[in-house]
Formats: sequence, structure tokens, C-alpha cells
Amino acid sequence: MSYFPFFREIEGEKCLVIGGGKVAARKISRLKEFGVKIKVVAPSIVSDIEAMAQSCDNISVERRIFTPQDIENVDFVIAAAGEEVDKEAARLCKQKEIPVNVVDNQELCDFIFPSLVQKGDMVASFVTGGKSPHVAAKLRRDFEANVSDNIESILDYLSEVRTLAKEK
Repeated sequence: MSYFPFFREIEGEKCLVIGGGKVAARKISRLKEFGVKIKVVAPSIVSDIEAMAQSCDNISVERRIFTPQDIENVDFVIAAAGEEVDKEAARLCKQKEIPVNVVDNQELCDFIFPSLVQKGDMVASFVTGGKSPHVAAKLRRDFEANVSDNIESILDYLSEVRTLAKEK
């Protein structure tokens, strides 16, 4: 069954990222653009995550092994630490009804990461139900190449026109 593209406001929400590798870095890179407060827990951290944490107040890093207490008071979790840790994190999240994304294990995911295009308030996503992230990325690139560079100005204008149209 395919995933429903459920868009929601996540600015200010608390996200726990378990794992400090390249995949975790890609997830963090996408999330930081949406104003999420991100805590990364991992024994080792790649330089990309280090750089993001140094340049963004909303990202903190704790170099240590994941513990069950880490999921307390978080809104959602990204598990990217390896099969054993990821399965345990997913189990704990499901017990507490915390949405979890387990990288490369769709069966354990409550949500998946789409291939995104974001230009200001315009956000488009592409998914293939986990069947081919490569195809989703290709669709994203094709779409992005055809979105006007001034889409934000266009959307602002259309918002004004829409308000006037609704009044009349």
C-alpha cells in the first residue's frame, strides 16, 4: 500500500536522531530547514553533523550510546544507528506512540522521508513506497529544474489575489 503524503507543521518539535553517520546527516539536513529541534545521540558523529550542530542552534549532539530514556519528551524519532539499535528504538517508540522512521527498514517505520523540493513555502514531495528512492530523487530533480526561481514571490502575489477574490 502506498503512503499518504501527510504534510504538517513541525517547527519547534523535538526530534531525536539515533546514529551519527552519513544517512543520519542527510535526514538532519532536511529537517533543519523546517525549524525542528534536533538531538543527535551516537558514539561517533560524522563531520557533516558536527558542522550543522556548530552552525545551527537547534541541533545538539551527545556522543554516547542510545538509552531508552532518550525517547522521553520527543515528538518523533529517526533511527539510523544499525539494525539492533534501530529495532529496539522502534519497539520503544511504538510502546509510547512516538512516530519513528527507521532508515532502510520500511516495516518498522511509522513515516517515511520523501524526496523533497523546498523553495520557501512551496514544498513538493516524491515517494515510491520505498521501492526506488533513486526514481523519487530523479522525479525531484526533474521537478526542481522546472520550478521558477521566483516561486516565493509568485506565491506571495497569489496569496494576496486569493484574499481579494475571497472577499469579493
